[in-house]
Amino acid sequence: MKVNPLKIANLQSIFKHFGLIQTVMAKKNKALVAGVSKWEGGLLSYIFTFIKMVLALAITVGLGAVVLMTVGGVVGIIAIAVLGLIGFCWAEVIFIKWDTKKTIISGQRLKFTASTFNLFLNILKWTVLTIITVGIYALWLPIKVRKWQ
Repeated sequence: MKVNPLKIANLQSIFKHFGLIQTVMAKKNKALVAGVSKWEGGLLSYIFTFIKMVLALAITVGLGAVVLMTVGGVVGIIAIAVLGLIGFCWAEVIFIKWDTKKTIISGQRLKFTASTFNLFLNILKWTVLTIITVGIYALWLPIKVRKWQ
């Protein structure tokens, strides 16, 4: 059986004219809004996530300590600071990914797609802007961090 595309287009325009498509869409949107919202995290998964966060920090700070012992001086101190910051960013991203993976809003599971490198660059940018503006930019940091998440 062949379906005439003109008949389908005509039916759609008639439905639109009488508001039938809008009614169906409104019911569908209401069902999404009334959908299930919950958080599925548990103690055991939190403990494993915390262990991963500690390992991320230990690995990066450990590498910084090795550089400090090998090179020493200002270069070693800068290396441990940068690697420590990378470890902090890595741990933060691990936690946020775990938290969003366990969150369901209106029946849809959240997904976090940012990376450690992305957070690291943003922290460097925010630090430079805070220094340039003599601390005034720090007032906007909580908003910037929340938007990044």
